Amino acid sequence: MVAPPVTIKTTPSNREFRFRFSRVARYKISVAFEFLRESQGFHEYQQLRAFFGRVGGTFDDWLFDDVTDNHASNELFAVGDGVTTTFQFARSIGGLLEPVYGLNGAPIVTANGAQVQPRAISDAGAVSFNQAPAAGVQLRWTGDFFWRCRFTSDSLEFTQNYRTFMEAKKVEFITTVPL
Repeated sequence: MVAPPVTIKTTPSNREFRFRFSRVARYKISVAFEFLRESQGFHEYQQLRAFFGRVGGTFDDWLFDDVTDNHASNELFAVGDGVTTTFQFARSIGGLLEPVYGLNGAPIVTANGAQVQPRAISDAGAVSFNQAPAAGVQLRWTGDFFWRCRFTSDSLEFTQNYRTFMEAKKVEFITTVPL
């Protein structure tokens, strides 16, 4: 995990003043590909290279399906205030509420336990209602999500182990927030 950027100013008396630029933690993920085949109908090496090239290394973000952490079940993501009509989907992990910036399929949304149909749900996880939910109304959702990520480097390193097998020992990417 990469903590949100913080600026720390220290006075001559050693008192510290801290400012956090973001509430959202970022996660760095490292994947090793031991066998990237490029023969016998398998094209994993070419597919990884092509994907990396399409997103331009660190330039563009993409959606990663972490099969160990990709589902929200009846997650509280907001409480109505009678004024706000757009909210960000979120999920709780260990008591920390984290925004969800990529949806995988159509989520189920409820207001105080009754299923509702939002006006719109964006690909980046923003949900809008025609009318603001009343003050105190609990908004929950159930569904699958992706992690919005980008590569941490503009280069990939490959090793050729055999004539038709390549290896990428370290492919790193980091979670990000959409523009």
